[in-house]
Amino acid sequence: MTKKVFYVLMALCISVLGFSCRKKKVDDNIEREKKNQKELEAHDVKTLELEVTKFGAWLWINFEKGVAVNAGMTVDQAVESDAWDLGVNRVYFKTNGGKSGKGKGAAFHTDPLIKEKADQKDVRKGEERTEGVKLWMYKKRPAESDWVADTEEYYNNKPYEGEGMNYGSFEKTGLNLALSTTYNNPQEFFGGYMQFGIAGFVPGMPPKALVDESIFFVRCANGKVAMCRLRNGQKAQGQSNSFSSIKYKLDYIYPVE
Repeated sequence: MTKKVFYVLMALCISVLGFSCRKKKVDDNIEREKKNQKELEAHDVKTLELEVTKFGAWLWINFEKGVAVNAGMTVDQAVESDAWDLGVNRVYFKTNGGKSGKGKGAAFHTDPLIKEKADQKDVRKGEERTEGVKLWMYKKRPAESDWVADTEEYYNNKPYEGEGMNYGSFEKTGLNLALSTTYNNPQEFFGGYMQFGIAGFVPGMPPKALVDESIFFVRCANGKVAMCRLRNGQKAQGQSNSFSSIKYKLDYIYPVE
């Protein structure tokens, strides 16, 4: 056997081994997710799978109907519609109220992550950590003064189509800043964030889209309340959302008193 043939066979073996390891990670994660889903369903927690990679393509969630759709309604039409409660596009979130809609929508994040200006450390501002608390076991509810209404802010609506690193274009729209990450410069991510929402980009090449699994509440268009948790929706355990692929799982209980 020549050295060349030996190296080719070794490369093939390494490739097959690598594929097998990746497949096992995916399979193991699927099994863990099945067990987790059974526990959630046993406690009346519903789950929606959200594919929100496409720029400018908002996914409109109706908690009462238990559906998420991205067809048939533009942002301008959504402002006049009461058929949705939570809008999701990439790392941006709307509720049906304030600058985003005509409903009673607002949101409350139980445990937001704040970047302190003095030392640039991340500090949790909630009364307790909630990322590890089961949804059905969390009994606290937002006070009226806790609710945050949507305001107008920039979001990344179109990708960059040229060469090199660029974020693309931004335009203003209604966003809920309890759920959407607020950046030092809302038209780029490398400058870091002031407050991390339930998902957001962190600096890197390319930037990663991380998810905060703290519990949050959405006041719906009809005034009823959903208690929620956002999770990473990628199949492989440890695989982060990225600039080119963003998938979530949204667990929720609706309505809560």
